[in-house]
Amino acid sequence: MDFEAFWREVALFEPDIEPREICEADIASGEVDEATVLEVLKQMVWLELCERFHLPWRDRAPWHSKCSLQ
Repeated sequence: MDFEAFWREVALFEPDIEPREICEADIASGEVDEATVLEVLKQMVWLELCERFHLPWRDRAPWHSKCSLQ
């Protein structure tokens, strides 16, 4: 999902995240790249919606739990 699609998709849920204008200003200033902003926003929305709707926690990277450091 790209930056534009993200904002369209989350609009219905009205998440408590940084406003789009601030994110775009940070990207335009070169402070942070779009991919990083998008990744952080997706994570923030995911956490908020899990909490808001009491969704069961699920391992987003199950392959990590199968690794052994022994």
